[in-house]
Amino acid sequence: MRKTRRIDFNYRPLQISASLTTEGSVPGRQSYDAVSGEYSPDYTLTPLMLQPMVSVIDKDGIISSGTINASLANITWTVTEGTQTRVITDSDTDYTIERSGPHAGRLTVRRNAMQGVPLILEFQAEYADTRTGQLYSVMARHTVRCDNATAAPPVLTLDAAAQEVYNPLRDADTRTITATLMLGKSVCPDSRCRFIWQKMRPDGSWSDVGADPVLDYDVEVSATTASVTVRRTLMGTELSLRCIAVYDGDGHPETVTPDDSAPMAYTVLRRRIPRYDYDIDRVPVSIPPEQAAISPVASLGDTQGIIDNYLSVLMPLWYIATNKPGTQPSYRQVAHGVSPSISTAALNAATGATLALEMVDLGAPAALTDSDGAVLTDSDGSVLLT
Repeated sequence: MRKTRRIDFNYRPLQISASLTTEGSVPGRQSYDAVSGEYSPDYTLTPLMLQPMVSVIDKDGIISSGTINASLANITWTVTEGTQTRVITDSDTDYTIERSGPHAGRLTVRRNAMQGVPLILEFQAEYADTRTGQLYSVMARHTVRCDNATAAPPVLTLDAAAQEVYNPLRDADTRTITATLMLGKSVCPDSRCRFIWQKMRPDGSWSDVGADPVLDYDVEVSATTASVTVRRTLMGTELSLRCIAVYDGDGHPETVTPDDSAPMAYTVLRRRIPRYDYDIDRVPVSIPPEQAAISPVASLGDTQGIIDNYLSVLMPLWYIATNKPGTQPSYRQVAHGVSPSISTAALNAATGATLALEMVDLGAPAALTDSDGAVLTDSDGSVLLT
């Protein structure tokens, strides 16, 4: 008789996050001038585009972390207007849903909201965990409100695009993002407004910058709250920020608690290294028999020219293989760095050797965690990065 014991893989749950952003320059809020009978903006002329941003984090490293819109299934949008809720179909002339590709889930809105009766647009989709087959449901919601244009609502803008790319090889470490609240055509005085800055957390929730004193080492809010400074080298591969403006006409914004109608603005910063090229310099064609080492140099460049001081982003790895006639070269790593000293011991006296170079992305720094996911700190409470 055989004794058996079952063995299964123990996968950690995926971390799925979903949010909605407005694409382009058309805002997700309207105003209506009852005198002229005009909307601003008029979605029937310049449609609103809502883009779901669905991302996954796999702590087991099997599924690549990042956006997963192209892998979503059962994408649905519902609209609630007053007491009526209905599912948006592909035949609906007021809306268009993009169902595939990297922008899957994008909703184009060609319908104006009525003053006092908001359009509540809700996105839902499913994502299948390819490791276990488990289905994850995601949901995000956007409310289109229409304000009375006779009392111009405050409008919040950021001097940052909805999505910005950070190139660690070229761009500066710090990025200051400033918020501006407009009252009609005038800038709101500092005494009448304040700004609340929030980060999206790994679970998809939002909380104030500084709410997690351990992990908010990459963003700092200014004393006036009108701007934040982002340390992009420390933000990881992606950072989602939103700003909420609080306005008080009597000059006491610190006493006002924002609600869902408060002006909001979003931006997402993403780390991405564009295409680059590299080469091996200062390698002699032939060397004297008594020479013990060579000192090649790794050079790096892109469309803008030569790049220096890149070792915090890319690491040159050097390999060498002894030339043996009739066989494929067998490379082994012998050094790393821009200009290492490499022994000539691998050179065959008759056939020589082949030198190879590889550039490896060191990746974005991240907080060091233990096996349970707890963040590790030093004796002073500072986060350990790797």
